[in-house]
Amino acid sequence: MKSVKLFNLLRDRMNTDMLGLWFVLSFIQERNQRGEETRITDLVQQLEFGTGPTVHRKVQDLHDLGLVVLVKSPVDARAKCIMPTDLAEQHIESLGWTYRDWE
Repeated sequence: MKSVKLFNLLRDRMNTDMLGLWFVLSFIQERNQRGEETRITDLVQQLEFGTGPTVHRKVQDLHDLGLVVLVKSPVDARAKCIMPTDLAEQHIESLGWTYRDWE
């Protein structure tokens, strides 16, 4: 069902905003593979992802699609980490996109 939601979102938002979602997701996934946690502040510090409100919206969209989850940081109990779900891993793998492909 999530794939249908993803397809509908892609169809409805075929613009640079959708590419921004994939860019953010691939960044999160690559950091996760390296064993690094990703927080909202990490994304905001990367200027290509936009301002704080823009980043929050992108993360919320990814969460609504079931592509990321927010978990407590093992390093800082006050912070939440953004982790890709298995569904996200499957989509990224099937598309063959990585963060480095966007650079």
